[in-house]
Amino acid sequence: MKYKIKIGFFFVLMALAVLITSRQYFPALALSVTLHELGHIIAAKLRRIELTKFNLGILGATLFPKEQLFSYRDEIILCLGGPLVNFFSVIVCISFDIPKTSFFILSSLALGMLNMLPINDFDGGRIFSAFLHIHLSDHTAERVSRAVSFICLFSLWSISVYFIIRYGATLSLFVFSTSIFTKIFMSKS
Repeated sequence: MKYKIKIGFFFVLMALAVLITSRQYFPALALSVTLHELGHIIAAKLRRIELTKFNLGILGATLFPKEQLFSYRDEIILCLGGPLVNFFSVIVCISFDIPKTSFFILSSLALGMLNMLPINDFDGGRIFSAFLHIHLSDHTAERVSRAVSFICLFSLWSISVYFIIRYGATLSLFVFSTSIFTKIFMSKS
């Protein structure tokens, strides 16, 4: 199966910022992200969902199925695949006391937890939206999802800016917070 891969400007900027400021941590972070996306691909294979496109954008990667998903259950399972693989990799590393994995453990745990936030473009946001659509009208589900997403995204951006001001944080955190700011104020939601 071939995927069409699109790499966005902010993804490249964020990767370069991490590479420049935290070169020793880049491999562990890249492995965490790769395992996360493989988790989504495995979930898609288990549900027999054919994927056609892979975008690397402002807040991470997005996989696109060939056809629209037929059920909210498929959406939930597809979205859970990435974070579950992150959490599983943390458990494996801790269980086997694998040396030199502390940053990998932290980055996998952070990536899994970050993706479970109920922000629309994150896995948690898509899961949250699917649950809302199951229990509420489409209009109400969309409004609640957008409101919760905005609150979480604005909070995350505010925390990033606080760390930059308070601790003089790195370039990667600045790029991340700017990306989030762009998502909040320049998206077409």
